[in-house]
Amino acid sequence: MALKGWVADYPDPDNFLRVGFRKEMSGWDGIGFGGLVARARRILDQTQRVKLYQEADRMLIEEAVVLPLVYGMTHLLVKPWIKRVPISPMQDWFLKDVVIEPH
Repeated sequence: MALKGWVADYPDPDNFLRVGFRKEMSGWDGIGFGGLVARARRILDQTQRVKLYQEADRMLIEEAVVLPLVYGMTHLLVKPWIKRVPISPMQDWFLKDVVIEPH
């Protein structure tokens, strides 16, 4: 058992299921898991890719190889005179692009 945290380097399931999860970490070698992830990585059609990654993810959870304990959450308190706060899909704030109205 180990406690491990992972923050995505890029917003794609591949970053968690291929890069973030490694067989050496757990000793688990699920039948078909590696093949699913490898196939998904090479497919260009996003809908098909996501289906394969979901199947691989389901394998990890059903066999209790990975047991998520917590999921991170970010909060940002914004005053009413702040009109633009660009936030990336990975919850990065682009403070240089914030618009502050006179108040």
